[in-house]
Amino acid sequence: MFAGRILSADPVAFASVRGMPQCIAMGQATGTAAALALDAGCAVQQIDASRLIAQLTGRGIDRLAR
Repeated sequence: MFAGRILSADPVAFASVRGMPQCIAMGQATGTAAALALDAGCAVQQIDASRLIAQLTGRGIDRLAR
């Protein structure tokens, strides 16, 4: 997995995700997803997305990216 400015987007979309708060949020999401996958013993593609979202929201990540 990759986080931060390593993404494919058109210039308009890229302008909205290249700031540091957005990069921090992507890093937090990537790390949390990796931890969930390790805990569950599965591939990151198989984790429960609702559990990932709940953990990120519980840690205030939704406020960080605004």
